[in-house]
Amino acid sequence: MDRSYNVFVDNGLYVLAYYLNKDINDITYQDIENSIDLMSDKIEEFVSCEKYSNLKSMCFSNSTLTQPKGKVTLKDKLKGFVENKGNEYCSLCGQYKAKVKIEDKEYNIGRSYMPNLVANTFYNFSNNLQGLNVCPYCLVLTMYSILNCRVSRYVFLYNSTSDEFMKDYTCHIQDENLTDVELGAKKEKEKYSIVKLLESLVCKYNLFDGDIEQYMFNNSGQSQDIQVNNIKNSYVNLLMKLQKEALLREFKDLHLEIYILRGTLESNYLRKIYNLDKREKVASDELIVFLNREVNVLKKVKIDIIKKLTDKLKTSDLDIDKIYKELKMLGKFYAYEDWLVNLNEMYYEKTGEKLFEAEDYIELDDIRSFRQIKNLILVSLI
Repeated sequence: MDRSYNVFVDNGLYVLAYYLNKDINDITYQDIENSIDLMSDKIEEFVSCEKYSNLKSMCFSNSTLTQPKGKVTLKDKLKGFVENKGNEYCSLCGQYKAKVKIEDKEYNIGRSYMPNLVANTFYNFSNNLQGLNVCPYCLVLTMYSILNCRVSRYVFLYNSTSDEFMKDYTCHIQDENLTDVELGAKKEKEKYSIVKLLESLVCKYNLFDGDIEQYMFNNSGQSQDIQVNNIKNSYVNLLMKLQKEALLREFKDLHLEIYILRGTLESNYLRKIYNLDKREKVASDELIVFLNREVNVLKKVKIDIIKKLTDKLKTSDLDIDKIYKELKMLGKFYAYEDWLVNLNEMYYEKTGEKLFEAEDYIELDDIRSFRQIKNLILVSLI
């Protein structure tokens, strides 16, 4: 079966491939239909474990998983989905629409079974835009995806263009599930580390070819939230390099990993390896050199101009403390432009020389690199 690159369908597909001991490309629609008994038991067993008991309401609130036990079991529901096919194309894979008939009640699939695909822009969104054109197979695989879910404030899942990563990720989670279910694991006080899981998976590779997306979501009650963090390939390979250089622990201790999830490491790392308030280094020389080499996106010409500028300032009679504090307080680019012009004038009045030339100003007057330039000037003045 081909991947849809929908996070829920893909995770369900890899989970099914794991339990059938097949490659995802060898999974057939018949396999999905035949797997319902096995996978329903796995899901019921999983959500019955105290450690994971809240997942069913966070993932599939108001579904069969969270409703009081009655005549319709999860197996019945999933088999009912598969047996009822409509004549509209699936919005995820191009197959047929599921039109389900259970206990003589006909309805379309809503957000209880397919998170994040139903609009919730209306006040009473349970009665507005609630139907989905989703085929039985994508629907069943979406339910299977709960077996790959973990909670860290929100439920989260990974999806990647790398087949190897998805296999390793699924295998890791399912092994953990098996152990926890067998031991009757209790809820943990500490939040599940989303970054630690990522590190444990990617740091065994020599080179990672692919991108990773992290989905944080909540589909419970009246709430339907989702946040997607795109983890760039360069960041994944950076984690691997940090591990090899024995710098990963220090990197995490400085809480730099949050910027990997946000995609803003280049703009923020200098503020974390230096204490700009106390004007001192807080990271080791090894980590500083490593990050300046691997992460700094400023062109060499800009770095050289900043070094020349700050060297001149530090050997002048100007009040460096005042200059430093003024720059640190600047939050707007236009204010930074004015600051550069005024600084050049002050330096000229004091020394009779220019602090920088017009072509240097053009390099420094770069709104796209504003934060990086500002932070590099600050740390260079320390």
